[in-house]
Amino acid sequence: MATKPSGTRDTASVIDRGASSPAEAASAPSAQPRPPAAQPTPATQPTQATQPTQATQPTQATVERWRASPTPLPLVCDVQHYAWGQRGPGAYIPAFLGAPVVADVPYAELWIGDNRALPSRARLPGDTSAELPLPALLAAASDTVLSAAARGEARLPFLTKLLAAERALSIQVHPSKQQAEAGFAEENARGVPLGDERRSFKDANHKPELLVALTPFWGLKGFRPLEEIAAALRDDAPELSPLAPRLDAELAAAGADAVARAALLRALYTRAMRLPQAHVNALLGGLLARLRKQPGLTAADCRYWALRAEADHARGTDHDRGLFSFFLLNLVRLAPGQAIFLGPGEPHAYLQGVGLEVMANSDNVLRGGLTPKHVDIDRLLEVLVFRDGAPRLVEPVGARAGVYETPASEFEVARVDLAGEGEFRRDGGHGADVWVVISGEARLAWDGGELMVRRGAPVLVPAALGAYSLGCVDGEAALAFRASERV
Repeated sequence: MATKPSGTRDTASVIDRGASSPAEAASAPSAQPRPPAAQPTPATQPTQATQPTQATQPTQATVERWRASPTPLPLVCDVQHYAWGQRGPGAYIPAFLGAPVVADVPYAELWIGDNRALPSRARLPGDTSAELPLPALLAAASDTVLSAAARGEARLPFLTKLLAAERALSIQVHPSKQQAEAGFAEENARGVPLGDERRSFKDANHKPELLVALTPFWGLKGFRPLEEIAAALRDDAPELSPLAPRLDAELAAAGADAVARAALLRALYTRAMRLPQAHVNALLGGLLARLRKQPGLTAADCRYWALRAEADHARGTDHDRGLFSFFLLNLVRLAPGQAIFLGPGEPHAYLQGVGLEVMANSDNVLRGGLTPKHVDIDRLLEVLVFRDGAPRLVEPVGARAGVYETPASEFEVARVDLAGEGEFRRDGGHGADVWVVISGEARLAWDGGELMVRRGAPVLVPAALGAYSLGCVDGEAALAFRASERV
């Protein structure tokens, strides 16, 4: 009797039992949105706005045939309808999917991967109506999908998203691996349910992430140089000067000492985040009243975004302390193709635009404002890295097939511009690859077959496929991105 490869499970047990969790059972077509909510509505609980059709599970024989002769797999992916997402006829995600737009529904994120919060489903060859949730596929065939290094956990090391922001997201930070493991264990020990909105750690993984702009994109990234913060509190927002009344003198004393500068930044931000709400209202009330009367503010000015965020996140008579961050963090504008990398402890927020996000496979976010979701100031201050400086943008290295170089150990992201007779070749020895075509159409060819990869239909290329190529169709240009295991 043949021995099963390590890291796999009996296929029959996976297929016969169906999905192993409510999240895995998700089968709502991506074209049928769930209604907006502070937390995503489980796809297994349809509302009047969502009437999913139940897709069938592939048979055991179908999965075994695919394992014996692996091919790339088209993915069916679902949308998160967070309140900050794009609405109306210009919304990027439904246009990407070729789906009708539902009025007043925000389209925020398209999730591409096996994260159990919203896993994608694979269409195996031989039965185009059958869809297998990626967690079930990886449980049955991790030796086929993943590199040898990733098979032990039987899950993709990375998660890919299309993010489309119309309004500012929360001020947030991601934990390090060690902080995530400790925080997850501590909340488990206290018996905090995984679905509890007060929970800060959804899993035990860190979440380094890269965002590549697909349209002009605005965001906040990292603390501004302290000299710029001092100038902003003096010139742009003097109403906020009580947050650091002696900052100029303290900066002069600190000089270039990194430890002293970090202490100044920690004291300033801690004071802002721990101010009583009445004091927050007093500082921001005067500032916002003045800014509303100030003409000529543009998107290149942090005050413009502070006013927008105030309008989007108004909470009665109270002002959101997250507004302080517009004067303390770097405002960045990305042109299409440019990217930012966010490591552990780096404060950030996305403000407006469409981007491709690739991150370690985690849903851990610690929030500091501009959100109705759970804000944990103590945890936030523990996780933050208090380092000031100008933001660094990431450009792909290479003319037509460039890699975005980051320190992330779980993933690699590449941009591929195809034109004319151009072709991208991928050698054997790669891990799992996810391809997302943004414009045009591409031909994915391997020894024994080919597949047309179109906009709106991401494709998973298993590690066991070996060498393959991506080329133009009829000489027409195409733009594609590859998210991959780093091997």
